[in-house]
Order: sequence, then structure tokens, then C-alpha cells
Amino acid sequence: MANVYLNVTEGSTAVLKCPTNPVYTWSDALTNDIYTLNDGINQELNISMKMYLDDNRNLLINDFGKDDVRTYRCSTDDKGIPVWYDFNIRLIFKPIFYKNYRNIKLSSVVGNVTNISLDVNSYPAPTVSWGTGNGGTLGNWKISTWSNTTSIHRLTSSVFLTARDQFGLYRAVIRNSEGSIDICIRFVEENMVDVQPKHVVCYTTQTVKLRCNIKNVEGPFPTFIWNHYLNGVHIRRLSGEDHNNISVLSITYCNYQDVGDYSCTVACNGRNMTSTAYVIVQGAPVIIKQDVITDSSNVTLSVTYISEPPLMYIIWYINDENVNESNASNHSDIFIQNIKVNVRVNYHKTLITRNVHQSKLSFSRAVVSHMDTISCHLKNFIGSREPLFEANMLTISINNKENLISNIIYVKPTELESIRDDITVCSDLNGLDNEQAGVSMNKSILTYMAVLCAGVLTTIIIVAAIVRKYVKQKLSVDLTPSNRASANRQIESPVEDDTSQSLNPSQYAEIDDVSYHSITWRDSSLDNEQEYIEMNAVVNNDSTYLSTQYYEEIRDSSRELRVYDCTSTNETGVNTGSGLNITV
Repeated sequence: MANVYLNVTEGSTAVLKCPTNPVYTWSDALTNDIYTLNDGINQELNISMKMYLDDNRNLLINDFGKDDVRTYRCSTDDKGIPVWYDFNIRLIFKPIFYKNYRNIKLSSVVGNVTNISLDVNSYPAPTVSWGTGNGGTLGNWKISTWSNTTSIHRLTSSVFLTARDQFGLYRAVIRNSEGSIDICIRFVEENMVDVQPKHVVCYTTQTVKLRCNIKNVEGPFPTFIWNHYLNGVHIRRLSGEDHNNISVLSITYCNYQDVGDYSCTVACNGRNMTSTAYVIVQGAPVIIKQDVITDSSNVTLSVTYISEPPLMYIIWYINDENVNESNASNHSDIFIQNIKVNVRVNYHKTLITRNVHQSKLSFSRAVVSHMDTISCHLKNFIGSREPLFEANMLTISINNKENLISNIIYVKPTELESIRDDITVCSDLNGLDNEQAGVSMNKSILTYMAVLCAGVLTTIIIVAAIVRKYVKQKLSVDLTPSNRASANRQIESPVEDDTSQSLNPSQYAEIDDVSYHSITWRDSSLDNEQEYIEMNAVVNNDSTYLSTQYYEEIRDSSRELRVYDCTSTNETGVNTGSGLNITV
């Protein structure tokens, strides 16, 4: 057996000629795969597109590439003695950067030497030189080969930067007889601040520590500032324990609100340098909120939650019966839906919109009376949560909603929508239970009724003021014939104010008609002067001319104020102390 060495250019056709004839077979020397059978190529190896035989049974390989580099064997005989020849092929190709990308970034510090090392695959061996630079002092390139049987070469050099403006792009050119490539090397200023660990998992109720270290610093001690971010939103500023060039931040008893990026910014020698670590918090599912939504025919319960790690399962229970496993006859009109929604989540008093999970259970209002409790069981491999909905609270919510809509008077459409929203039972961000949700609903109803009553009382006060002014004007006119004449004489006198006008009979009729629909007096008889004086005293709040009898009668008549809805025949009595019995 003899060895034949052959150089083949990448992409060319390799021609393998066996030194003696006749050639019996071509094969792979290591795997013993037979490439040729009789005068053709072995179809079972799926190589017919790459290989073929010429008339002299020489093996030809088209578009020779790196995958074709192996040891090929031909079997023949020499004067009747079987002989094998092994063809050892070296592929000739232009340099290839070993990491398959040609842009690298190196950190450097002004005043320090930065070493460079590149591994390149090339045959024949390459040469390397600096191309463009950015002002730094460039070292010489050295080339070393790992072994004689490989085409991988290590290229080493160095760069010395003496000023900050020398950071930037440098270029190295690597070349052999088949071609060349450029390697782009970008020098960036080394971040002298480093936070460790870069990624940390904190299980709920545990404590994790982040250490921020600054190196290569001379002069006064630096100032450390810690900040907490999530999705680019600033959540809070924190303080660590500083020890010379190190600051340690402790996140104690962590929960879901502690997830996010923690940046350590160091102010030193007029510069601010920052390094960041990311904290993942894992624990039992967190209930963001639970809602009860009703309409004319259906009730929908929803649970919005966060789970890190993801849930293993989620199960709804009605009266402690697994809804997912219940037969269709019991729960044929019950539907479960699991979706993702965008909600605002509280992170240390900062609201951030997150895409979280939500599970919904919908059923007919007719079946609420057959339910005692409804719960949603959420579990991941760390823990579980089971928010509860009590059916009696659902019934109260539905009934209260209907009663509010049917009993409230003078409700505007916008106010009605507000009532509907208040009826929805929601837990707060820490998970209110159903009893607290019911108290919150009742407070909303009482608040609305208080505002409504205040509006009605304000209307009454305004009407009372108008009536008082009108009564005072009416009583200032003498209602007896003799007094009417006296009043007319006073009006005609040139020394009196000529702005006053006497009332003709038609005007009296109009006043009486208006007063009939607005004021009802307990005793409307004013035929004598004494009664007129006493009534005038009441209107003008003068107690000197008020007899005891009239005071008691007028006081008793003011016990009840009745308010009417102009669209309804029902009247509503309101006890006040305003002193008038008014019909609106």
C-alpha cells in the first residue's frame, strides 16, 4: 500500500488517477464505503452527482469542497499482486476566520496594552498585516500552526492606546495565494464597573445579593447609585452597603415586584459608569385581580394572574366539583377560556402595563342559585393559589345591580354606567376577598345616594328662596279694597319712587294661578289687618308681630316637604326643617 498526496483547489474538479491498471474499485480508506461498482458509481451512497469515472476508470469529483476532504483508496494489482493506493488530499482555500464572523469587539483601558489573538483556517499558511487604525500603537503579527496535519493557524498581536480618542475601529488583512479577508477589530473603553452575578433567580421569601465592583480607580472613593427598572421603566432607587470600591445590594424576602434590571452607576473622577444585572423571581402564582361581570343573561368570572415558572395546570371548581372533568349534562352551558391580556400591574407603587394570563369561567345567571362556591386552582411546581368566589355574593351583586337601575330617579346615562362599573366585584392588586369586595360595592352605592340627595336638597333650597321672595312681594300689596286705594294713592304721590306699579285684576289672576301650582298655605284667610301684619312678620322673620297661635300653626305646617317627579304619580316625602310645604 502506498500514499499519494494531492492538493486540490476549492471549487475545482479533483482528478484521482490510480498509478497502475486495471482499477478494480474506488473506496473510502477509513469507512470502507465502495464508491464504484463495475463501470458505474454506487447509487446507494447518493454520490452520483459529485463523482463519476472516466474511460480509464479514474475517479473525478466535481466542485471539490471541505466536505469532500478525506482519504480515497483505489484497488489494483501490480503484476498479479493486489495493491492499494491511498490519496491524501489537501484542499487549497483562502483564509477563513475560525469563528465564522469577521467583526470582533475588544475592551481596552487607556495606558494598558491590549493583546489580540485570532484563529484562522487557511491553506497554504496565511500572512497578516495591519490595515487601517485609529491612532494606537500597533504591535507585530505572529503566526503559529497547531500541527502539521491541520490548516488552522493562530495569529497574535497587540495594541497600545495612549488616549481616549484612540478607541475605535482597526482592521487586519489576512491573505494567502487563494485570496484574502479583512478582520474588523473595534476597541471600546473597558467598563470598569461590574455587577455580579449578571443573572440571578430569587425564589419568593429568599434574599439575593448583588455586588457592584469598580476596578482600576485611583483617588477618592466612588459614589454608588442603584436603580431598579422593568421593561425600561424606572421603578425605584435603592441603596447598597458600600465598602471602599464595592457596593452590595440586598433584595430581601423577594416577591414578584422585585423582578427586573438592577443597574449600578458609579460616579468617579468626573465619569459615570454603569453595569447591570437581571433578577428573575420565581414563586407560586400571583393573583393580580379577580372580577365578576354580569349582563342580562350571563355571569363571567375572571382571574388575572402572573406565574413564573409557568403553570402546570389550572382547574375551575364549582361546589368542589372539577368543571373540566364534569359530565356535559351538569355543566353543558359553562365555558372556560384562557387568554393573555394587557393589564397595569403594580411594582412598588409604579404601574406598568404587562401582558399577563387570564382565565374566564362563564355560565348562565339561571344556575347561580344552584352554586355555593366557585374557585380557580392555579399550580406551578413551586406552589399554588386558589381564589374563591362565593355564590351568595354573586346573587347580591346581581340583585343590587337590578335594584339600583329600577329605583334610582333622575339618573343620567353616564351615572348609570358608573353604577354598573361599581357593581363589578374586583379584588385589589394584593387580592381582596369577596367580603371586602361586597363592602366596597355598598360604599359605592351609599356614596352615589348621598350625592343624589344632596342634589335634591340643593334644588329645594333654591325653590324655597324663589318662593320666599315671591311671597314677600305679594304680601306687600294690600288685598282689601280700602288698602288697595291707599296703595294707589301712595303710588300716585310724586314724592314716592315712581318705579313701583299697581297691579290690575288680570295681574292678580296670574299671580293667583301661579301660586296655586307652587304654594299651598295652611290658612289663606287674610281678611283682617292683624292677620296680614302677623303673616308679614313671618315672611320677614320679625317675631315681634307674630302671635303664639300663628307661630305654632306655621311651625307645624313646615314638618313635611313633598317632592314630586313630574313624570310619575308617586310622591316622595322628605322631612326637613325649611318651614314650607312645597309641591314641585
